[in-house]
Amino acid sequence: MSTLNPTEQIKERLAIEQLVGETVTLKRSGTNYMGLCPFHNEKTPSFVVSPGRGMYHCFGCGVNGDIFGFVMATQHVEFGEALRVLAQRTGVVLEDSAATKGRRIQQSRLFDLTAAAALFYQGVLAGPAGAAARAYLDRRGLTKETRERFGIGFAPDAWEALYGRLRANGFGDEDIEAAGLAVRHEERGTLYDRFRGRVMFPIRDGQGRVLGFGGRVLDGGEPKYLNSPRTAIFDKGRVLFGLDLARDAIHKAGHAVLVEGYVDAIRAHQAGFATVVAALGTSITVDQLGLVARLAPRITLALDADPAGQKAAVRAGLLALSSLRDRPTGAVDLRVAMLPDGLDPDELIGQSPPRWQEAITAAVPIVDHFFALVLVDLDPGAPDYKQRLIDALLPVIKELPGVGTQQTYLERLGETTGVEVTLLRKALLATGRGGLQTAGGSSSPAQQREQRPAQRLQVAALQRAAAVGDPIIGLEESLLAVLMPCVPLPEGVVDELADVGLVGATHRVLLGLLLAISADDDSAAPRARSGVAAAELLDMLGDEPDPDLAAAVERVAGLVVKQPRVPRERLAPTLNVYLARLYDLRARAELKSQAEMLKGLEVQPGDAPLQRAVESLATRHNADMHMLEQHAEYRLHS
Repeated sequence: MSTLNPTEQIKERLAIEQLVGETVTLKRSGTNYMGLCPFHNEKTPSFVVSPGRGMYHCFGCGVNGDIFGFVMATQHVEFGEALRVLAQRTGVVLEDSAATKGRRIQQSRLFDLTAAAALFYQGVLAGPAGAAARAYLDRRGLTKETRERFGIGFAPDAWEALYGRLRANGFGDEDIEAAGLAVRHEERGTLYDRFRGRVMFPIRDGQGRVLGFGGRVLDGGEPKYLNSPRTAIFDKGRVLFGLDLARDAIHKAGHAVLVEGYVDAIRAHQAGFATVVAALGTSITVDQLGLVARLAPRITLALDADPAGQKAAVRAGLLALSSLRDRPTGAVDLRVAMLPDGLDPDELIGQSPPRWQEAITAAVPIVDHFFALVLVDLDPGAPDYKQRLIDALLPVIKELPGVGTQQTYLERLGETTGVEVTLLRKALLATGRGGLQTAGGSSSPAQQREQRPAQRLQVAALQRAAAVGDPIIGLEESLLAVLMPCVPLPEGVVDELADVGLVGATHRVLLGLLLAISADDDSAAPRARSGVAAAELLDMLGDEPDPDLAAAVERVAGLVVKQPRVPRERLAPTLNVYLARLYDLRARAELKSQAEMLKGLEVQPGDAPLQRAVESLATRHNADMHMLEQHAEYRLHS
């Protein structure tokens, strides 16, 4: 029996050049291979595959990864699905735990239930009881063909219509309730239909399976829209309405349009705009943006005219830019379309499809839109106008992918405020994800004292990491050891950590546990103790925790004892120092990887196109190195 884990076994059995070569025409160059990047249009090859490192990297658009990342990017799937695809191909057996098998069985039953419910609702809409619902859909301009394509139905205004049908079909109460289709009466303990007297929109995943429903009331009651509750297969913040019908068009066009409501998306598809999906009528989430980011590099938010709703969606979009910057297919081009005359997408498409297309074509980058929103909210005559503008925009600029992009917006901010770009750059480097710490790059003596524990911890962590050969992993473990005694973590720290993508897979799991404990903690009730023990984390991992996870818990717990403890009130500045250092280390590791790939490239005499391509790659790499050193220089003097 192999001692390697499944991912290692797959990598051992499948060469990356073999997998990538099925999609990209590769040409050998020394120990590496080169070809045209499959993730962006180019005429000169800048896509390098390194068999020795088991990695690919594009020097043009910046995408990189291993065989799992390549499958995720080209087939638009999550890691779990990529693992299953490659395991099946290579003959590697993936063993499910008893808990995992139980979840799969339950999810299968719930999928059967939601499919049966969808058919029931569609049948009711087509029958006598659906007359009022059909009239409503006619008024909204939705044709019979469109209704059938989206599986629209109607829930009759009765207490046990669906429940009775499901029971007659052999489904049990426990599963019907678990699927979110029925609610238990508090006094009698019996079940009754959750959706009554509502037009029903089935919400499906990318494979077309019904996850849940959205129901629109007909009689003017409240709430106007009602979604399924969170279940084992449905979480409204992690799915998009219409994605199953739009995914091929989105991938082909390289562009997705995200609207807020069901009918907005349906009307768009009926009018021939097949790349539109909807966010279930709720605030757009990072997870939802991530779903379409795997399919297309450009996403346009087509928002309703409501200012509060616009700001919420833009904030979510800006947060997504940060969390999606390391995706396998590169950074996301996120834009905002301004709809004319205060119309929502449904109304605009109904009045004039060409004006809708014009609005989408004229969409502006989301950061530009955010600049405009901030400027509207501030009074240019106020004494603190410049400072408030800087405080609002610097944290956003810091999260933008690419130093060049950051420089563009720093220059724009400098033109608007009259503040020198060099000062803004120094302030940028002192800015944490939770907000700007210092306006002009200098820190007070009190702030400097707060940073000293973090700097001492950082030195200790790096010294330890040097012994194990991976400074990033060492620094991440040191950071987790700083956090463990401070659980429940302060709200601002939780917000900063929510988007931190740690390199170590076990570290990501442990950070998730710390954040989950902090989120579940009742802040109004005093804790009997501060911090979380290793035993509690191991207990959360189940009866048979993964050996690598268990070992990581023990290592971090050991560091908690060895490292100086950081007081909770100093945790935020300490965290900022850690994150800045992690960013620097990851950037240097990436550039080192690029340099090693370049060293492995060899050009045969007379191959002028390849020679020009290699020289171009070297020029880009040197420019990136120069920019990174500038970052370090700014940090040194800020």
